[in-house]
Amino acid sequence: MIKAAWSAIHVITFMVLAGCSFSHQVSVQDDFTAEAEDLPRISSTGPVAIDMQTQKPSGSIELCKAGGRTYYADYGTISDFALSSAGNILERNGVEVSDSAEKRLTIIALDGTCKTSGLLLNFIMDMTVKTGDGRMKDFSGYQKMMHLPERDFALSAATLNAVLGMFSDPEIQQYLKE
Repeated sequence: MIKAAWSAIHVITFMVLAGCSFSHQVSVQDDFTAEAEDLPRISSTGPVAIDMQTQKPSGSIELCKAGGRTYYADYGTISDFALSSAGNILERNGVEVSDSAEKRLTIIALDGTCKTSGLLLNFIMDMTVKTGDGRMKDFSGYQKMMHLPERDFALSAATLNAVLGMFSDPEIQQYLKE
């Protein structure tokens, strides 16, 4: 009886440890938005177009490897979330978003990575943006979390933080005011 109990404990321990080393699909939380107090103040002399110049395929891509786990995410979903977050921020600032606008912000690169530090996992979302007049700027969003429970939140927050960084940038704000 004691041998059977120890065998069961070993099997359960192995299953738990093996489960921690598998791949994990990470998703953005579509309804995740910035709090009002976190919104940068933006003004524009006219409507703004926001679009994406995709450099990666849609579908599931390897986001990063950390802590014995591989994290995957759907690139198209992350891109859509970045675009919708940018539109949401502009609209909440009273700026019209229009596909035909002369002022344009194009996200030309969006790349996610992660790093571990003890039990913490830091998601990093890097974004390159090109303005309609050809200026290019790089922005990064970060979010730390415990490894598994909050990974969707962390990916969403890192992406949103990169977008918030874009709109907080003085050069981007100046471009929108010109």
